[in-house]
Amino acid sequence: MGRPRKPTELLKLEGGYRADRHGERKMEPQPTGTPQKPDNLSEDASRHWDEIAPGLIETGVATVADGPALVRLCQFWAECCEAERAEPHDRKRLLRMAAAHKEWLVLAVKFGLTPVDRAKIGVGLSEEYDPAAEFLR
Repeated sequence: MGRPRKPTELLKLEGGYRADRHGERKMEPQPTGTPQKPDNLSEDASRHWDEIAPGLIETGVATVADGPALVRLCQFWAECCEAERAEPHDRKRLLRMAAAHKEWLVLAVKFGLTPVDRAKIGVGLSEEYDPAAEFLR
């Protein structure tokens, strides 16, 4: 199984887009809009949304199409927080916390919330960005 396909816009931002290799990807979806925070999030999930969603929305990483995944990410975070507050030696608590953390991490990676994954995304580069310019100074 090969690497996952990068979106065209991400290839262009990173300077890796080549017409001969990537061609015209006219069928690639371009979601827009802003995901809305649901009213029924728990306190922990709502706090996590407030911490991460604005930055993801501002950089264009999270759009309205990503809303459900973002909600689930925040719910997994809340489950981790709840499990941490439970009885320290409760085996069920530890299993619940491990499962919630694993699910949170899977989604966090997709949103670029870990340092390594942020480096892969490269969002926010201007169109005038020229990687070679760093070496010509």
